Amino acid sequence: MHVLVTGHLGYLGSVLVPMLLENGHSVVGLDSNLYAACAFGDPIPTVPVRQLDLRDVEVTDLGGLDAIVHLAGLSNDPLGDLNPALTQEINHAASVRLARLAKAAGVHRFVFSSVWDINYGKSLQNAVARALLRGYQLSIISTVQSGRPLAATVGGDPNGDTNTATDRTPYVGRNTYAGPNFASADVRFTRDIPLYRDRAVLRLMFEAFNVTNRANFNAITTAQYNFTAATRVFTPNAAFLARTSTFDPRILQLAAKITF
Repeated sequence: MHVLVTGHLGYLGSVLVPMLLENGHSVVGLDSNLYAACAFGDPIPTVPVRQLDLRDVEVTDLGGLDAIVHLAGLSNDPLGDLNPALTQEINHAASVRLARLAKAAGVHRFVFSSVWDINYGKSLQNAVARALLRGYQLSIISTVQSGRPLAATVGGDPNGDTNTATDRTPYVGRNTYAGPNFASADVRFTRDIPLYRDRAVLRLMFEAFNVTNRANFNAITTAQYNFTAATRVFTPNAAFLARTSTFDPRILQLAAKITF
């Protein structure tokens, strides 16, 4: 797939880009390069780059893409507190605008990743309140995908080539139908509890995959007709476009780990 990663030079993007390349995807980066002089660690592989502020993206910048992984934004509370209106403009309004532009450009898949550090109790003076209200984090990965084009087929072998999987319905164009769309949200909620003078940390984790329990179908009946070789007759298939199987339903899990 041809994938655009916004914020590809950030903490997450610099890890994600090599993973996408290793899995055979074509990657384009989009980043304002705000921290151009602050890079550290191993450089990420060279990919085509669109150096843009997220607010300046236009629909023409998104042409030819199969998917967008949206990671760009102002990434911490101190930076956001400098100008709350600017944070709202970039992290919220520009993100919503990007999703709408992606739809207008015909991008089939949009993945949005967000992390919220709920750590406001860290600065409290009361020791009990500070211990109870610090160390929380909420993470969400949301994915939406439009229905992909599919071609209507014929059950049987009207072409007589012994390959029953490639015969298309006569007089019907290729990819004239669309499969089911896809939408899913995965949520992680964690709590870090310091142990033994902060030398060790207990992390409690709650994770929910496909938290809305949406039935995302991954298989569909594409046979529009069944062909009988003896009579040379095409019979309409009542199950045409019927959904036959789904991805996993909601999955909940709890975990704990200690780092030291």
